[in-house]
Amino acid sequence: MSNVSAYNRVVGLILPKRGLKGKISTSLGRLDRLKRLDLSCNHLMGVLPLELSDLKQLEFLDLSFNLLPGPVSRPVSGLMSVQWLNISSNLFNSLMSVQWFDFSFNLLSGLVSSNVPWVERASQMNGEMSFRGKKKKVNG
Repeated sequence: MSNVSAYNRVVGLILPKRGLKGKISTSLGRLDRLKRLDLSCNHLMGVLPLELSDLKQLEFLDLSFNLLPGPVSRPVSGLMSVQWLNISSNLFNSLMSVQWFDFSFNLLSGLVSSNVPWVERASQMNGEMSFRGKKKKVNG
């Protein structure tokens, strides 16, 4: 898959294990054709910029293995096309809903509400969810 579309628009930004440091730039929100964003295995810090919610065509988002703190829900709540999301091994402390969600090895605590749509889907699939680094069976 090319990272540039036929119209010279960025559709993929794949930068895992590049030693990136600092905050995620708010200017990423201007990449309106972006479908894949992989910033995994870097040293990124700071809360997720709200501008990420402007990436309406984003299907794949991997922010795993960074030092990202704070809430996840607001910056990614507008990402209606996301099919695959990995935020494992960070410092996040709140959740949101998507189809696939790996939230292992963070600082999350408390109960997972059965009102959250992805919990219902996981229950229907009778799959496993990873929570705080441990596998928990979802009863369906």
